[in-house]
Amino acid sequence: MQKWEEMAYARQEGKDEGRAEGKAEGKAEGENIKLIKLICKKLCKNKTPEEISEDLEEDLEVVRQICVIAGEFAPEYDCDKIYEKYHTVSGASAG
Repeated sequence: MQKWEEMAYARQEGKDEGRAEGKAEGKAEGENIKLIKLICKKLCKNKTPEEISEDLEEDLEVVRQICVIAGEFAPEYDCDKIYEKYHTVSGASAG
């Protein structure tokens, strides 16, 4: 294999790895946003974090953290803003 072929192969491997990482991050973000939306719907029905955790079968501490952040955006519950703050505060990248 010639040097330029090796470089092209390595470059393609890097692109493939980058795409896979981006896809995984996008999936995790989507799952977190979906969870936030579900929690906000439950908050609108005056459910407690404990009830929400049980209903959604999610970790209570995660639900509590999202509820606290969501409270700052009540009653509109802008899910994108809640996600941004949750992601920044918790360093969350996956559910």
